[in-house]
Amino acid sequence: MKINDLGFDNLNSCCKPLERPSKELVRQLDILAVERRPEACLGCGMEHDCSVHGCAVINKAADLLRGDVK
Repeated sequence: MKINDLGFDNLNSCCKPLERPSKELVRQLDILAVERRPEACLGCGMEHDCSVHGCAVINKAADLLRGDVK
């Protein structure tokens, strides 16, 4: 593991591995960037009650950027 693959967990005062976005997530984000919705959303493979919780792809990307990976 390289130093670039680590992040710092302020809450626990320790280093932790960074989660990288999956190829599927990046591919779907590319599709969302150019396709109109809902066509871009249908069959993305990540959907789970998107109409209630918002777009699963965008939520996952936001979690990765925020550092709140679950």
